[in-house]
Amino acid sequence: MPHEKQDVHHRAHAGGPLPRRGRLLYTPRLQLALFGALLLCLIWATVLWESRRIHQDHLDKFRNELVHLSEVLDVTLVRQIGSLDNALLFLRAEYLDHPEDIKRTIRLLREGPFRDFEVHVTVIGKDGYPKFTDIPGQPAPAYLGDREHFRVFADGGPDQLYISDPVLGRLSKRWGLQLARPLLGKDGRFLGVMVIFLPPEQLTRFIQTLDIGTDTIMSVLSARGALISRSVDLEKYRDSRLDAAQLAEYQNQRAGYSLRHSILDQVERGIAHRWVSTYPLLLVVSRSPETAHAEIRGLKEVLFVLGGMISLVVIGALWLLGRAMQQHRKDEVELRIAEKAFQTQEGMFVTDENGIVLRINSAFTEITGYTAGDIVGKNPRLRSSGRHDAAFYSAMWARIRTTGSWKGEIWNRRKNGEIYPESVTITAVRGADETVTHYVATMHDISERKAAEDQIHTLAFYDALTLLPNRRLLQDRIQQTMLASMRSGHHGALLFIDLDRFKQLNDTLGHDYGDLLLQQVAQRLKECVRQADTVARLGGDEFVVLLEELNPDATVAREETMAVGQKILASLNRPYDLNGHAHLSTPSIGATIFCGLQNSREELIKQADLAMYKAKSAGRNTLCFFDPAMLQQDGEATSDGR
Repeated sequence: MPHEKQDVHHRAHAGGPLPRRGRLLYTPRLQLALFGALLLCLIWATVLWESRRIHQDHLDKFRNELVHLSEVLDVTLVRQIGSLDNALLFLRAEYLDHPEDIKRTIRLLREGPFRDFEVHVTVIGKDGYPKFTDIPGQPAPAYLGDREHFRVFADGGPDQLYISDPVLGRLSKRWGLQLARPLLGKDGRFLGVMVIFLPPEQLTRFIQTLDIGTDTIMSVLSARGALISRSVDLEKYRDSRLDAAQLAEYQNQRAGYSLRHSILDQVERGIAHRWVSTYPLLLVVSRSPETAHAEIRGLKEVLFVLGGMISLVVIGALWLLGRAMQQHRKDEVELRIAEKAFQTQEGMFVTDENGIVLRINSAFTEITGYTAGDIVGKNPRLRSSGRHDAAFYSAMWARIRTTGSWKGEIWNRRKNGEIYPESVTITAVRGADETVTHYVATMHDISERKAAEDQIHTLAFYDALTLLPNRRLLQDRIQQTMLASMRSGHHGALLFIDLDRFKQLNDTLGHDYGDLLLQQVAQRLKECVRQADTVARLGGDEFVVLLEELNPDATVAREETMAVGQKILASLNRPYDLNGHAHLSTPSIGATIFCGLQNSREELIKQADLAMYKAKSAGRNTLCFFDPAMLQQDGEATSDGR
């Protein structure tokens, strides 16, 4: 045997004929088998790579959705706490001026900012004993001067909202949060503390109204690491607190994300945290990744089945190639196309060098509705939606010619006429001489992703009941209108609209009828203004209309505003059909006009709000304009309530 091997080696180098067994190593069939093995290795390497990519992409999507949700919840939480803080500031100012009217002021607030909360108000004197409380049952006086929410201001702390850790109230005998601000005399002397008692669970209760799944948990912790509120199982973890190392980990990043076991219940969750922008609070949003893992498992199963099918196709093609070597060149082109096309399980079509469709896959038909008989032999431009101009397509083909591929998002049209978004990758296939022989396009429908983005946008900027812009979007539009007014010299106007005796409707017929009325009022308001104007809902039965591009002359602008206000009064005075129940409702409207940046957004809303209270005190169902003298009044204009 050693002599035989040496002989074969000598003949190969000498150029002589090889033995039969040596010649078998160089037969086209064996070469084809080696090539097939290499191709199968490439296919399965691609399958494994794609499997890892799917796994990472879905975890990234899960992370991005959770991080974005934490941003939305941050805005909502700040708005909710800010509403309570504004109410506390208003109550404090009223108390310092008219302490005897505190009960009436609290009743008014319970119809407004306190409406959705079970809160109680306590005034602590500078001696540490309560001077007033609306806690039921006339609780016995208790010394509160050692409480942290009293000490922080008694020791000279700044005049800002203080949010305590959950404590057991000595007056209420209940666990709750203490939202406190100091009472200061005109000379700055410390007079005591005004406190709002808030049950901890109500701080995160708003998450239950959002369509974000039942496996999402929202937790709020203080800067000291104490659990303040949790949307799930709050009582179970009420005494929980981060240790120093855990708190330091969160403090190292203002916002972050991790996939790990929860500190509280040791369940694996995606955890997005962020320090609230306005208040010293830590917001933690967690969600189980089980749904994402299930999607990953399903896609991997499809991917491996597809890899097996592609492998069978490759093996069959190689077997046919061995039987028909005369078609070697044609089969070689088919293998190059298959190598490009079968690396994806998404929608796919192949064109020749002139862009004429040669073949499609079943996923293409499922996405677009076009069968092979509909589109083979035609140009793919028949699916164009018309949303992209010629410059878009010129840039796309310029990149394909330069780099050999293009990837992006395109709006296309299905066979049924529906326009939808696609994520598309186009790759040029080149022959042995480097000339383009085919184009391979893969795509998938991203309608669901776009819809999810739109839903998150709607939650952040629009009122869920009426689909009108909410306070956040209204403030942005007021700012834009003020800037445009400053440039053009035209006036703008704000109309603050409050429905008279709306609470009576809710109390007599129920909240479902109240919601129907609010939806119909929203529709009528939109019909009363121009398309460029804005109709927004602040909450409850409060609406705001923003008018743009009014006359540069203030007198004429006021007349234009009055005309719109009268139109709104006439429209909202018409009877409403609430599921067969005829109902009459009237509005009280406060209006203010502005030009440029003379006032802030908040001041304009406040002016319109004061004018609306003036309309209520004038007998309701009327419109009043803001007068600077209203700012000097002692609040009696609001005594009728809303």
